[in-house]
Amino acid sequence: MKTLIKCAFICCLCMIPVFSIAPVTQASKTSETTVAIVNGTPISRDMLDKGIDQRRSRLAAQGQQVDPSQLSALEKQVLEELIDGEILYQESIKKSITISDAEVNEQWVQFKSRFPDQATFDQALTQRGLTESSIKAQMRRQMQVQKYVTSEFVHQISVPDTETRAFYDQNKQLFQEPESVKASHILINVEPADDTAADAKAFKKIQDLKKKLDAGENFAALATAESEGPSSVRGGSLGSFRRGQMVKPFEDKAFSLEVGEVSDPVKTRFGYHLILVEDRRPPRTAPYEESQERIRQVLSQQKLQEVVLSHIESAKKTSKIERMLK
Repeated sequence: MKTLIKCAFICCLCMIPVFSIAPVTQASKTSETTVAIVNGTPISRDMLDKGIDQRRSRLAAQGQQVDPSQLSALEKQVLEELIDGEILYQESIKKSITISDAEVNEQWVQFKSRFPDQATFDQALTQRGLTESSIKAQMRRQMQVQKYVTSEFVHQISVPDTETRAFYDQNKQLFQEPESVKASHILINVEPADDTAADAKAFKKIQDLKKKLDAGENFAALATAESEGPSSVRGGSLGSFRRGQMVKPFEDKAFSLEVGEVSDPVKTRFGYHLILVEDRRPPRTAPYEESQERIRQVLSQQKLQEVVLSHIESAKKTSKIERMLK
């Protein structure tokens, strides 16, 4: 299903990240800084560069690099996406779509929560030359386009059961799942730079916790009270995971335990762990009934993209679009 989910994106024109296309509306922009004009609204070189940088970052995260010979094609592709996004935004204005300050502020709070603290947040904004007002302006624009797409096109989308079943039958390789375990842990932190005394203290503490578990204390309660990892608020629960998703010493021990078994202390770069395996699932092909709604969501999003792109192409025919990119 991992490959399938990679295809699951609501039209990229509606989901453009905040940092990629901060709107430029200043009339003073000169031809040297403008790469396109859509019905009188300029798209700046700065907007294009931000979009390209973000695209390259996403590719780099996937282990791909943009060859210099590909840069020109990438520029044109990103520019067309910016033009398409501007077309949709202008269409939303024609339909009198609006976003309230309360809606923007709610999105703003969610956005800030992605950062661990205010200092990290401020640093990210400074590095990108952004301000709270510029981000909120783009949020409003992005949300307005999303609301427009939802109100105008989503009702047109339908995926019958016959289509989801056909997709499943024709792509069963996408639904193969490797062995997994469901586990919880108790962590006592040890930093790599800690001295021998600190390490010994942490090891003594994890041993004492193991004795409490052996004496019958509840694992989740002890993890909530004593674990120094972020999962403590969930009673130590890590959910289900496959091989390759955890550091190797932790993974090796977790996959060697029986259901209900608690490990002896396990050392990783994070510190000492006690691991409880709660369930394990052998390799399997996820059944259709379990996968149907995820398939429906993906196919719905693909259909929505097609409908929106078709609408944009029609709107372009009656729009005045000038491209200055060489």
